[in-house]
Amino acid sequence: DPYNWVNRGFTIGPKSWTSIAISSNGLYQTALVYNGGIYTSDNYGVNWTDVSPVGYNNKQWSSVALSDTGQHQIAVAYNANILLSQDYGVTWNTIADILEWSSVDMNSTGQYQSAVDTNGFIHRSIDSGSTWTTPVPELGRKDWSAISVSFTGQYQTALSYNDGIYRSDDYGVTWVNKKALAVTWSSVDMSSSGQNQTACIDNGGVYISTDYGNTWSLIPSLGEQL
Repeated sequence: DPYNWVNRGFTIGPKSWTSIAISSNGLYQTALVYNGGIYTSDNYGVNWTDVSPVGYNNKQWSSVALSDTGQHQIAVAYNANILLSQDYGVTWNTIADILEWSSVDMNSTGQYQSAVDTNGFIHRSIDSGSTWTTPVPELGRKDWSAISVSFTGQYQTALSYNDGIYRSDDYGVTWVNKKALAVTWSSVDMSSSGQNQTACIDNGGVYISTDYGNTWSLIPSLGEQL
C-alpha cells in the first residue's frame, strides 16, 4: 500500500541514513549510515542487519547501488576503499583506492559499474566491480557529485560541481560535457533505457533530458538555479 508506511528502524534506533538501494523485486535492500555502517535486509525491508566488515562500521558512507537481482552490491564512502559484495550483501570485500568517493551506480546485471570521487575522476568497471580503471583522465580533476547508469550500462551521466553535466553513450569509455553550468549539482537519475533523465541542483532548479542526456532543459515551474 503506497499510502501507508511502517517504521522498521525501531530495532536499530535512529541513524543518519545517507543512501539506500533495492533489488527489482524489493526483496534485497541495502542502506548506509553516515559515520556508521552498512545495513542489509533480505525480507523486503522488514528486518535489518549490520553487515559492515571490521573497520568499516564508522565510515562517512555516501552511496550504494544494487544489481537487478540484488546479487551484486557496491558501497562507497568518503576517504575509504570501495566495498563490493557479490553474494546479496552477505559479505563485503575492499577494492579500488581510498578516495573521497561521492557516488556509484551499476547496470541491471552489475557488469558495468561506475563511481566518482569529489576531487578526481570517473572510475569504471566492466567485470562486476572486480577491477577498476580511470577511462577519462583527459577531463582533468573534477569535483564529481553524482552518477547514474542505464539498464544496459550504455548510457551514463555524471554531475560535476565545477562545470555541469557529462554524458557517455559508450558504457563510460568517453565523456562529453552536455550542460556547462558550474553550480551545486546534487543528484541525477535516469529511466532504465536511459532516454529520460533528471538532474537536480541543491537549493536550485531541476533539469530534464528526453534524448538520452544529449540536451537538457530547465523545468521553469521549479525555478532557475541559484
